[in-house]
Amino acid sequence: MLKNSEKILITHRDKSSRTMLRYLLEIEHYQVTEASELDDVRNALKAGNIDIILLDATWEVTSLSVLLDFIVTQFSLEAVQTVLIIPEGVSPTLLPLYQQLPVSHQIRRPFSPRDLIAMLKRCSHANLSKSLPSDLSELDLTFDREQCTLKLDQQEIRLSKIEFDLFRYFFQHPSQIFSRQDLLDAVWGMDSGIEERTVDVHIRRLRRVLKPLQLDKQIQTVHGAGYRFCEALVMTA
Repeated sequence: MLKNSEKILITHRDKSSRTMLRYLLEIEHYQVTEASELDDVRNALKAGNIDIILLDATWEVTSLSVLLDFIVTQFSLEAVQTVLIIPEGVSPTLLPLYQQLPVSHQIRRPFSPRDLIAMLKRCSHANLSKSLPSDLSELDLTFDREQCTLKLDQQEIRLSKIEFDLFRYFFQHPSQIFSRQDLLDAVWGMDSGIEERTVDVHIRRLRRVLKPLQLDKQIQTVHGAGYRFCEALVMTA
C-alpha cells in the first residue's frame, strides 16, 4: 500500500472525533497518531517525527496559546505545521482570539473531507515555496525610498509612495498587529483626517503589487483587530 510521508497528530478530547479523523486520513495514506490531552501533544513533539498537528480549538484559548508558544519556541511553525480546527457554533467573541493564535492554518466546522485534505496538502513540506526562505527576517530586500521600489534578488517592483511606506512599516514590525488607526497614524500621519477604510483599499493594492515577489500572503488580516506582516512563510496552494 502507498504510504504518505507526512505524519499527522490528531488532538481532540473526544475519542469518536479522533477516530473519524483518523479514518479519513488513513484513507489518504497519512501516518496518524492521536492525543487526547495537550500534554500528550508536547510529549509527541519531543519524541519527534510529527509534521502536522490537527489542533482542536475546544480547549481554552489560554491553554492553546501556551502550547503554540511552546511549538514556536522549540520547533517553529515551518517545521511543524499546525491546523486549528474551530468548532461549529463557536461564540463570535472567540473568533478574534483564534485569529491571533500563531497557527499555520485554520479550518472551521462543518467542513468537507475534501476541504480538509486540500488544506493538509497545502501544509505539505513539498509545497513550500523554494524561492523564499521560511524565515523572512533573513530576507534580502532592498528598499529604495526615492524611487519607491522594492528589490528581491534580481526582481524589482515599483510601488506608490503610500504602499511603499506601508509595506516598509510592516516589514520593520514583523508579526505585530496594527489597527487601521495605527496604520493611518504611522503612514499617513497623526490627525490626517483620512477614513479608516482607506487602509483596506491600500492593503488590497499592496497585496496585488507584492504578488510577483510571492509576498502578498504575508500581509494578513487579523479578524476584529487589523493587519500584520507574518514573518513565517505563508504557504499557498
